[in-house]
Amino acid sequence: MATISQSHISRDLAGYLLGDDEAGAGGWPTPPPIVPRRVAVLLSTSRVGRVHRALRDGNEEVRRGRAVKMFVIGDGLELAGLRSPKYDIPGELQEFIDTDGRVYTCGTCIGLRTTDGRDGCILSSISDLVAIVRDADRVVVYD
Repeated sequence: MATISQSHISRDLAGYLLGDDEAGAGGWPTPPPIVPRRVAVLLSTSRVGRVHRALRDGNEEVRRGRAVKMFVIGDGLELAGLRSPKYDIPGELQEFIDTDGRVYTCGTCIGLRTTDGRDGCILSSISDLVAIVRDADRVVVYD
């Protein structure tokens, strides 16, 4: 019966962690990086800093060639009307929409509020939210 020495295991593990494909006998190949292709952004706040960050991050993902769907629910429906001297929320929102980012709004939440919250947005339902989350490679939540 063959035995495996501690140094052999350590050398293989160290090589794997450092990305060395030739980490010794039986070294592990470096796995390919996992790159998300579909990103879901869930926005449920009207705090200007978080809304701006969600839009800015969504724009960056779109620039990197990823399909981004943003689902806006609850207080997040106020995003179209948010103004701040520090953050350009209308500009970020328009850039997101213009560069093929998709904004979905909860129809039930809109019905319960005085704002229509639909400027450039797709009126949706909770079943749409479930589908967006299910189909995404990465889900980011801003609340």
